[in-house]
Amino acid sequence: MYHYHSNYDSYAWMTRWGDPHFTYHSTMAQIAGKTVLRISENVLLSYNVSTFSTALQSMLSDLKGEITTTGTTLNVSSLEAAIGRFTTAAGDIMAIKEALEPGKWGGGQEAILNSRLGKFERGFIGDGLPGRVFYKHCRFSLPFLYFESELARAGN
Repeated sequence: MYHYHSNYDSYAWMTRWGDPHFTYHSTMAQIAGKTVLRISENVLLSYNVSTFSTALQSMLSDLKGEITTTGTTLNVSSLEAAIGRFTTAAGDIMAIKEALEPGKWGGGQEAILNSRLGKFERGFIGDGLPGRVFYKHCRFSLPFLYFESELARAGN
């Protein structure tokens, strides 16, 4: 919605056009509440780092296909090795998480694993794209770099 966070984003606008019966607001409050309850009931964070390795491998496969399609020569062996190391580490941490039974280990192992899982995604945060430093997350800024390279290649 173009009114979101603008001068027109007001109670009057919301009650007339945006969400007159506040059903979306109520739904979002319920989702947020249930999410907080679900997180608070678990000893370990419900975070699956293996999904990141799957996404990275898929992106690498797409990149290799694009390299083949365009006939470009690009050595991606170091990227492939880094993704391989990441996949191994992600599998290791998920194996530890699955082996850890809540309350059985003691000594703060749950806290250590939660700390590592909680800080995991921070490793993907960088300095941002040149000229647009607000795109800081490596996973989400890569498509913008790809799109820009496609535009440059097409001469636009």
